Order: sequence, then structure tokens, then C-alpha cells
Amino acid sequence: MIVYISGTYQISIHSYRPKEIKCYNCNASSQIIVEKKVSVYHLMYIPISPYKTKNIFTCTSCNNEFEPKNLKPENKTYYKNFKSKKWIPIWLFSGVIIILFGIGYFAVNQIKKNEEKLSKLTNGDQTQIIQYETDNGNYTTLRTIKITSDFVWLNYNEYEIEKYDFIYQIGGEGNYSTDTVKVDIKIIKELFKQGKVKKIYPIK
Repeated sequence: MIVYISGTYQISIHSYRPKEIKCYNCNASSQIIVEKKVSVYHLMYIPISPYKTKNIFTCTSCNNEFEPKNLKPENKTYYKNFKSKKWIPIWLFSGVIIILFGIGYFAVNQIKKNEEKLSKLTNGDQTQIIQYETDNGNYTTLRTIKITSDFVWLNYNEYEIEKYDFIYQIGGEGNYSTDTVKVDIKIIKELFKQGKVKKIYPIK
């Protein structure tokens, strides 16, 4: 048995038999069934998004099957009035909805994490370590000395490291500059906004 992880399939969402419609092939009246079909991208047969719809006309009298777009202009005009006006059901957009929900959840969750980190910075503990990602993609730390609502006084770590998992290797007391720098707290908040702050913890 072959299981297709992704691909396309076609589904019928509406079928009806219009009154007073005639078949151009055999001239039979009220014998045509109109079926609206939707082609859908799927992942493990979960619909991701529809990408094409078409109306199939089938005459039960002569078994003639056709799409209006393939007919002569005069017939095309006649049959387009009988096309199904059924809307595509929302569940066929399940994949798109799940993806958008996932993106929204991730964004909200990231905002909450940044708010939690920022609250740690402003919770009254004056001496803390801020681990963050630098503009060149490396990682380093800052040691806060004093924090107010507008400014942070801190010492820069004189070293950087390429992998965050090894940031503890540059956390030694002697690695920090002896010069205290006054920084607008908006700069620190911008690091939060960019997702560059990885961790904040008080110095024990």
C-alpha cells in the first residue's frame, strides 16, 4: 500500500440538477447534473489549500460530460448561468488556518518570553548577567551594576564566543571591563524586541 505524504486530490462539494436546462448534444431537458469539484493540496490527506475549482456538466440521457469553458461561445454563455454558486467550505483551508494559528501562537509566545525576561531585568535586582547575541552572530554577556527606569549601568564582557551552549566559558569575573558604561534602557529593550537576549539571571 502506497501512502502519499503530500500531493493533490479532488473533492466534490456540490451537485444539483437545474430545471429547464437542455443538453446541447441530445437536446434532452432537465437531464443534466452539475457538479462542482475542488482540487486541493494536501499533507497526509489533511487539506492545506484549494487551488482550482471547476463545474462538470453530465447529461444522464446521453452520458455527455463537459465543462462550459470548452464549449463554443454561444453554449459557453448559456451554461455558465447554471454553474454551482456553492462556496468552498472553510475546512478545505485547514492547513492554512493551522499554519497561521501556529505563527500567531509562536509570535505571542515569543512576546511573553521577552516580557518575562524584561521583568527579570527590572525586578529590583541591580546586579545581573545578561546573555545576548551580538550583531556578528556571536554570544557574550553584560554585567549590570545599577538599573533605573531610564538607564542601565553595566560592564561589558571583553570576550565573545561562537556557540551559545559554551557561553559559560567566558563568564569569568576577570573577563569584564572595569569601566562602567551608562546605556539607555531603550537599547536593552531593543535587544529584547529583536530576540537577541537569551537569558537574564542574578549574580549569586
